[in-house]
Amino acid sequence: MKRTMQLFFFLSVILSIALIVPSTFDGLLSPDEGQIEVDSTNERPRYLNLARDVSIPEISADDAWNILDKLGNNVTGENILIADLDSGVDWTHPDLWFPGNITYDWLDLGVPDAVPSNGSDVIDLNADGSGTADETLYYLDFDADGTFNTTTEWIWADNITSDGIPQIGEPFFVVNDTNSNDHLDLGEKLVMLTTPKTKYIVEGDGSGNPRVWMGANLTQSSHEDADGHGTAVAGIALGGQLGFRKYVGVAPSAELMMLKTLGATGTTVNVTYALQYAWDHGADVVLTEFGSWTYQYLDGSSDAESLIDDIVADGIPVISPSGNLGGKDKHALFHAAADTPRQVDFHVPNQDPHIEDVYITMLSINETDFAACNFSVIMNMGAWGGPPALTVYLHPGTGYLQFVAEPPIVFGANQLIIESFVSTSSRATKMLGIHIYAPTVGIPHTAPGVAPPYHQVNVTTPQSTSFQCYISDDKTSWTGGAIWMTDVSNDYHITWPSTADSALSVASYRTRGLVSPETIGDIASFSSIGPRIDGTPKQGIAAPGGYDVITDYSNASGWSNWYNGYGVLPFGQQFGSYRLFSGTSASGPHVAGCAALMLQVDSTVGSQANDIIKNTARNDTYTGDVPNSVWGYGKLDVFAAVTAIDITPPTVISVGRHPVDVEYGEFVEVEANVTDNALLSSVFCKYEIGGWTDPDYVLMSEQPSGNYTAAIGPFVYSDTVSFTVYANDSAGNDIETVVDMFSIGDSVSPQLQDHWRNATTPGAGQDVLVTIDVIEPTGSSGVDKVILNWTTNLWLSYTETLMALDGAVYSGVIPGQPLDTDVVYHIFANDTAGNTNITMGFNYTTIEAEQNPPDIGTPTRDPSSVDANEQVNIAVMVTDDTDVDLVILSYYNGSSWTNLTMSGSNDEYSGIIPGLPGGTEVTYRIYAKDILGNWAVSSDYSYTVQQGTTTTTTSTSTTTTTTSTSTSTSTTTTPTSPEYLTLALMLALILGLIILAFLYNRKRS
Repeated sequence: MKRTMQLFFFLSVILSIALIVPSTFDGLLSPDEGQIEVDSTNERPRYLNLARDVSIPEISADDAWNILDKLGNNVTGENILIADLDSGVDWTHPDLWFPGNITYDWLDLGVPDAVPSNGSDVIDLNADGSGTADETLYYLDFDADGTFNTTTEWIWADNITSDGIPQIGEPFFVVNDTNSNDHLDLGEKLVMLTTPKTKYIVEGDGSGNPRVWMGANLTQSSHEDADGHGTAVAGIALGGQLGFRKYVGVAPSAELMMLKTLGATGTTVNVTYALQYAWDHGADVVLTEFGSWTYQYLDGSSDAESLIDDIVADGIPVISPSGNLGGKDKHALFHAAADTPRQVDFHVPNQDPHIEDVYITMLSINETDFAACNFSVIMNMGAWGGPPALTVYLHPGTGYLQFVAEPPIVFGANQLIIESFVSTSSRATKMLGIHIYAPTVGIPHTAPGVAPPYHQVNVTTPQSTSFQCYISDDKTSWTGGAIWMTDVSNDYHITWPSTADSALSVASYRTRGLVSPETIGDIASFSSIGPRIDGTPKQGIAAPGGYDVITDYSNASGWSNWYNGYGVLPFGQQFGSYRLFSGTSASGPHVAGCAALMLQVDSTVGSQANDIIKNTARNDTYTGDVPNSVWGYGKLDVFAAVTAIDITPPTVISVGRHPVDVEYGEFVEVEANVTDNALLSSVFCKYEIGGWTDPDYVLMSEQPSGNYTAAIGPFVYSDTVSFTVYANDSAGNDIETVVDMFSIGDSVSPQLQDHWRNATTPGAGQDVLVTIDVIEPTGSSGVDKVILNWTTNLWLSYTETLMALDGAVYSGVIPGQPLDTDVVYHIFANDTAGNTNITMGFNYTTIEAEQNPPDIGTPTRDPSSVDANEQVNIAVMVTDDTDVDLVILSYYNGSSWTNLTMSGSNDEYSGIIPGLPGGTEVTYRIYAKDILGNWAVSSDYSYTVQQGTTTTTTSTSTTTTTTSTSTSTSTTTTPTSPEYLTLALMLALILGLIILAFLYNRKRS
């Protein structure tokens, strides 16, 4: 009896409120799910250049913020109270505070460097223009870059303990970053955070009684969010300060009621109590951030589910994540024929700590009387030295959680106990509950992937029956632990209390490419799939939440390595910091925030909010035809849900522009949804480049959709365009939206092409020259830098080399490496607008520096017969094991040798011997050197420059670097007719010599 009471307490506190995503076991990043995709050029993950503002525009929440309510306020969740049944909240996190209306200066009193400096500069709280000790400025530098980033880091006045550590009571500030450079500059104002967004904290007092912290009592509260789950959920639903911060929740002006239903024994409150408290104390939206799948009927019949239905009927939407059972083998579905034994296998792994408790639930909506069935459990006792199949026949107790235990199974000092019950819900769902436990030593494990036998549940029924089987244990959550090995099903996964009739069940899909091979835009593999076990198509809507949401970190919680993307995000275990968050737990607050925005517009739509959200959902190629059991009605569209509510009188419901990211040279279509309770007269788009002094008016045209559109532009890169929508009606009323702005950008990444290196297989010690063409479109922002990254140890470390622009290409050198070194490299480029591109990986392995000279082919000569003063083109093929470095044409003109460098392409080189006088006998040869310094020389070749009559001499010789042989052949063709001029000259020369000899002899005599 004592064991049964302990079990009941455990189930009511832990199992029935199993966390949706608080640990690495519940659908978060883990080695078996995938790895963060990292851009190795800068050690930052791809797709992480934006944070929660990825999911915000994905669901069009930022468009909804531009809508005005009946009082003319932007729709941001103002005066809406969201109740979150969760693990608690770090209410001191600056993200969870509202900014006040008073601005403050900061004073650069330390080193005059125009940037805030910890401990030396001040925040001028008393506006006296000088600093005092209680005005000392400090900031939290999350990315450790030595600078204060206004949109992601925090600044405060250290005036309680003056130790540079944030304390309760020390005021934090956001920055009016007027130039949007993410830095605090001189003259920019600070806005104090004055009011916590947390209105209520309800938790257990340790003695089984609830207690409430609210208002001024929060500063005296001992409450902590030791898990961090509730703080992360609160950040997505309502965190951040709109207009000041990068990470902003869906409804940043809403307030929070935190009801602690998850956590350590004694600090939680009962789920039903929490739901009733939220209902009784003014909650406008209720969010249940937990899920259970064992010892639940999962048919909507429990007290908590019925209470949810009553709450929704009273106008308070209840949002309930569907769970993370997808692909986790926690559900089996099988059919048992009448009077035929049927087994289903389950596995308990060998892990540390040992699994001591396994919880099994078998449900059926058939008419079969479970009391008339024969149930048994077959245990593989091999791990205890027992038989591989020990059958324990069950004698279940009658009534929900009325366990009856079978005699203990004893092997030495080890003891195994199995107990069970049968019961029927108010909706006629039958349940067999089985509890298997082995205190201290753990349940005997089995070995999946090797061979059966596994443990089994054996069923014999008097009539044909379908069974829905669910399993969990005391040591794991969504992933791992006890699992089914046969009849595994990936359907019917909606967990309690999302199974309530009126709860809006929320699935999760990917909005970042952090997990491979899963796809951005597609459903997350862990997301629970419907329908409910009775066939009700329970899935309602899908929202972002697949390994891709950045939200608030609770300073009282631990830190797991996936919280900062395994080190690629600048977050850490620090007050006010951020973390990655995932699962349908991350999807739920997106939908709860949407409901808050809808209730600000019209407080009477609460009971219809779930239907409106579903009916305005988006569908695409990933969702397919909707509704379905995976996606429900599709993807959350906050803007569509909010604008579906009929609000009057005249207002500009929405303003959008297409494209959102405007490129140079593009026209921009401004589209406005304008309604009025009278007759609209005209709608204009007013716009101006730069300031807002003399805007142009463009009349907007009504479209068949009822929206008004106008085209403005085109614009050039770096322009800043301001625009508004102005409308008036026939009664003379008019309205103009606040000035919005957009900048003209460049989102086209540089093109990387024509990669080349100077050696296919470099030798040891050889420097390798790498070049690449980097192309930016005309008129774009231009190339910023090109980096050659190379590694010799598979990227455990690597070297960055800034490539230099050499003519039309960028070049860089990888220094020579030792013999047999594997070198891997790629090239990264970005332009000044921040667009990046990276090549595929290239590699080579250094070889022994070979000594083979280049291979010189037989040259060709054009023309073959050369006239006087006619230039001669010499062409030759030269190849090498590595790469050819230099080819020289050397020729002898009868008096001296001349060397010419030959030009080459694709191993073919050419050079020109200039025209020479007739009769010149020209000898030429080819020299070639490879990049390793090995030389080769060709045979000698020759020709004679003709003088009218052709005379051709051909000589060949062969020379190598090791042996030398020469062969010479000379052929002379006698002219066919005498050359008279030559004969005359020769006779004159002879006559002259005779006369000179005669005169010389006469003088001597």
